[in-house]
Amino acid sequence: MSGPILQVDNLRLEIGGRVLCRDLSLHISAGECVALLGQNGTGKTTLLHTLFNFLRPATGDILLDGRPVTEWSRKDLARHMGMLFQHMNDEMPATVLETALLGRHPHLSSWHWNIPDDVELARDALTAVDLLPLAEREVSTLSGGERQRLAMAMLVVQNPRLYLLDEPGNHLDIAFQIRTLALLKQQIAETGSALCMATHDINMASRFCDQVVLLLGNGEHAAGTTDEVLTPELLGRAFQCDIQRIRHEGQWLYLPG
Repeated sequence: MSGPILQVDNLRLEIGGRVLCRDLSLHISAGECVALLGQNGTGKTTLLHTLFNFLRPATGDILLDGRPVTEWSRKDLARHMGMLFQHMNDEMPATVLETALLGRHPHLSSWHWNIPDDVELARDALTAVDLLPLAEREVSTLSGGERQRLAMAMLVVQNPRLYLLDEPGNHLDIAFQIRTLALLKQQIAETGSALCMATHDINMASRFCDQVVLLLGNGEHAAGTTDEVLTPELLGRAFQCDIQRIRHEGQWLYLPG
């Protein structure tokens, strides 16, 4: 399918009379990773939820594969967009494997159950995040980091056109942050999907993303490639502190001044 997977034009978000962003335009194509970067409270989660059609913008258009997201049914939208929330809801009793298999449900007909291929796909995803030995454990017994890895596995099993991640590093130590994001980066490269993640981690945005939307506060933003946006000047303005940028082994590292 030609054209961007997600197209955002002239978006304006408001909450309680406060403008979070104005005149935001963004195109995300197959194979691309985009970071929504900024301080806590600048509207990253709200923007992500708006892209997922949980919230409506004040003005502007959001198109998924050329169609307004408002015209998609919830089931069709779930086949094409997958969302990683900041907190995983596991109030219903289920095992780790059963929870991973939930990722296949949007792809199943109402009268079908999971087939062996789905189970194999779920087991492969659990293997990739080091959770297969816990496949029969109740989700309620997992640590916060294990639950976050399970949520990542469920997304891989879902295999959407567009991954939306809200603070994917939550509860994960640095090794698993890198490992799980590398897993998703590989997934989108192999399947022609795309990824958009909300984060306040500058180094993760620099390492894994091609484009950045930097929320500056008061509705202002800067958008472009990582090289264009992740400058000490713009980052200092966004995070309200001096940011140093250091080149190390071909990779930019960002440190508070």
